[in-house]
Amino acid sequence: HMQNHKLVIATDTGIIREYIKDGVTGILVADNHAALAGAVQRVARNPETYQAYGDAAYERYVSCFSREAVARRLDQLVSQEMQSVESTSERFE
Repeated sequence: HMQNHKLVIATDTGIIREYIKDGVTGILVADNHAALAGAVQRVARNPETYQAYGDAAYERYVSCFSREAVARRLDQLVSQEMQSVESTSERFE
């Protein structure tokens, strides 16, 4: 949903904080039905207020999770690894 300018409402469990920034790109709630329902009701009553969350979610998706962003990170990791290998092999020559 982030790639569609939609905020995410999720329970604050596990690794979800790595993806959703509470109060910025979405809403994280306690792991119970009442908290989830309350968040949905708040958004339904004031959709304009939460549009900025959806816009921020999209920006986070583009910068962190899009194919291009993942490819950039992968390229950086490969480059770092290659430099490390080259540095190690130079020490043994």
